[in-house]
Amino acid sequence: MTVRLIRMSGGEEVVADVIEETDDTITVSDPIVAVPTQNNQIGFAPWAPFVDKSQKEIVVSKRFVVFTGKVADEIAQNYNQMFSKIITPTSPIIK
Repeated sequence: MTVRLIRMSGGEEVVADVIEETDDTITVSDPIVAVPTQNNQIGFAPWAPFVDKSQKEIVVSKRFVVFTGKVADEIAQNYNQMFSKIITPTSPIIK
């Protein structure tokens, strides 16, 4: 899983698993966007909630991408917990 931040020209900061990247497009799966919640916290919501759930990947034109980057470790861990089929501990059990 290659979890990346994608800043869209509309201002959305999308966190997604980048499947493929070409000169013109970025193909992603399980895209989410940060949304403010109560108590000055951040929650996550689906980025494209009306896309058919059977469609596993979304192709995004790079014309609408401002930049991409590595997400903070804590965001990547939260994302992986939400979408990974395998649950791994964040720290070693045996010390």
